[in-house]
Amino acid sequence: MRLTLSALLTAVLGSLGNVTTAAASIVQLGSTYDAGMFSRGGVPDTSVFSDVVFDGLPQTFSRTADPNRTFDVTITETVTALGGGVHLISIEFRGDQNLFEVEADEGFVHIGFLANPLDLVRPVTLESAVLTFFNGTEDLDLDDGDFLPGLASSFGSLSPWNGYFLNAPPPLFGGLGGIRDLNVDRITLDLRVREVPEPSTLALAALALAGLGVTVRRRRR
Repeated sequence: MRLTLSALLTAVLGSLGNVTTAAASIVQLGSTYDAGMFSRGGVPDTSVFSDVVFDGLPQTFSRTADPNRTFDVTITETVTALGGGVHLISIEFRGDQNLFEVEADEGFVHIGFLANPLDLVRPVTLESAVLTFFNGTEDLDLDDGDFLPGLASSFGSLSPWNGYFLNAPPPLFGGLGGIRDLNVDRITLDLRVREVPEPSTLALAALALAGLGVTVRRRRR
């Protein structure tokens, strides 16, 4: 009996520590999502990139920032399993020139837009949402950082997370102002999520712990 409970406890705790051992990605590979960019300066504009395929491969879209300027934006995703049921979803927006060139320009991005967020394969809690602006390989070290502490209510739902950045009400864009002269040509959005254990897994863990307690008491007698 002790061996059975010990094996059961080990298996359950292991599953709690890494819930998606069998899953290659916390986001459904091959699914689509909408992404958006918004500039607010001399000529406010919104570009929506519809049906971006989440497959880790670069996908290029054309963006018209004003009547006289059209350029390419390439979007690429990566997912990294950090262990313990934690995953880092990274989405990169890369322009072939300055993404925000209008005087006093403000640059923002969005994931999901009105009705097409990331397609998560399991319930997760969003733990952080970090936006970083680059000039080439140089991190511009702007006051971007984690959007969660100050804008948690703007995500709609954090646990389970709904796959949007941001959406209360949709669509909200996250970004910075006054970045025209910084020659921003790349933006990364890093979304750190933690899997929510399924109720059946929690119940099994409770059962195993209770059984182990009984076994320990019997041994002490």
